[in-house]
Amino acid sequence: MSAITVSRKLGSYGGRIAERVAQEMGWKFADRFFVDAVISEYGLIHLEEFYDKPPTLLDLFNENTAMTIEWMNKTVATLAAKYDVVILGRGGFAALKGYSDVFNVLVTAPDETRVKRVIEDNKVSRGVAQEMVERDTDTKKRFVRRYYGQNWADEDSYDLVVDTAEMSQDEAVQQIIEAAKARFGSGDGPKIGGMEVDRLLFQTIEDHFDSGRSLYQE
Repeated sequence: MSAITVSRKLGSYGGRIAERVAQEMGWKFADRFFVDAVISEYGLIHLEEFYDKPPTLLDLFNENTAMTIEWMNKTVATLAAKYDVVILGRGGFAALKGYSDVFNVLVTAPDETRVKRVIEDNKVSRGVAQEMVERDTDTKKRFVRRYYGQNWADEDSYDLVVDTAEMSQDEAVQQIIEAAKARFGSGDGPKIGGMEVDRLLFQTIEDHFDSGRSLYQE
């Protein structure tokens, strides 16, 4: 089994590109809605409750918060161990760091390009779009730094960086597929594929895939 993780900046179109990569490769696709749906089966809080705002001191020592992050990581690891899968967001690149059968991608574009796209796609003012872009980046950087001790925005953290201002979405999809195949064909080192996983969690994931719902939204 192999996994492609896709991190993306708002307005880069990374979400739709990630889903198309999964479709063209015939792989499973898991985004934040999928992961949240899985962990909610265990009575854990939705990640947005602390993902979208700075954690308080209480949050950092809250058992439920710690369990939510733990089960999010277990879910991401189970996906990578048991499926050929594209994982969108949720710190996947950090949670799966160091595995040779995981290919980590960052989809980006210049700030001005992303602001213009957010204006067009959301019908908002320039000021609102600028705020949305900045808040999205700050949120993702803070989350990954807080819970993984890594820099989400550091391009050296990824195997491939795709700039969608320099290519079409079709070209971006093909570049990711070709680069991932090359990596998987030659990668040495530890692999997550085949790792032992929690059987109940695996069954929960299977049930959600079997539901056949397309959960991605952008």
